[in-house]
Amino acid sequence: MLSEDDGAQKSTFKELNEMKMQVAKSKDDKKRVAELEKKCRLLEDTLKSKNPNSIGMLIQASKTENAIDGGDF
Repeated sequence: MLSEDDGAQKSTFKELNEMKMQVAKSKDDKKRVAELEKKCRLLEDTLKSKNPNSIGMLIQASKTENAIDGGDF
């Protein structure tokens, strides 16, 4: 009887840990979505500006992308 309880308890802990990982991933995804929305607004503002080919704006947009992606080139 104890072994059944231990097995059920281990199974419950495993499910709980999986759910915690899903919650953490969800929080990371929300943060990523917010960063991408911010980048989209920046790029839209660049397109709407008088000089959409502004080097400064393009550099800023590229830095944002590198920071989000971890700068892997």
